[in-house]
Amino acid sequence: MTGYSRIAGPTFLALALLLSPPTSFGESDAPSGLNSSQDESSEAGVNPSDAERDALMDLERKSHHWWLDGDTEALNELMKDDYRFVAPNGAVETKAWVTGVDPDSVRMLQVESMTVSPQEVILGDNRAIVIAVIEMDATVSGRPAPRLLRVLSVFEREDADAAWRLAARSTTPVRTPPREESE
Repeated sequence: MTGYSRIAGPTFLALALLLSPPTSFGESDAPSGLNSSQDESSEAGVNPSDAERDALMDLERKSHHWWLDGDTEALNELMKDDYRFVAPNGAVETKAWVTGVDPDSVRMLQVESMTVSPQEVILGDNRAIVIAVIEMDATVSGRPAPRLLRVLSVFEREDADAAWRLAARSTTPVRTPPREESE
């Protein structure tokens, strides 16, 4: 079991990224009602090309499917060695646990279907935050899992010519209001 004291690293990293001058770009393919309200105009930050933004959004989509498909080779290449995942229940997990290399790890999540919809990219010089929504039909230890999750992924690279690597990820269930019954 991973200790909770490790949460300081990814939390501090995400805070540092947010304090650096960002540029935000939105995408409208998220489930209705969950689109970002961010302005798509550039602020005093790096102005990424559409290709760079699209590449990060594609990496976000692919990384979830690699995990779901058990493609540990692709995940090990994408994730930094000190990668941390903050699960919806607050647990902080390592790269070894997430990729299933840790013999004590057990895959409790069973997914029937999943759609990953990246919504926004916040880009610094060699760091990026991708915010996405996952819509899925799944169970955790035999119980229904939340249908919608908001995901915050932190990507880093050594320099502008290096590949993006996944440094940290956090998932939070999205609570939807109950439907009103019509009279």
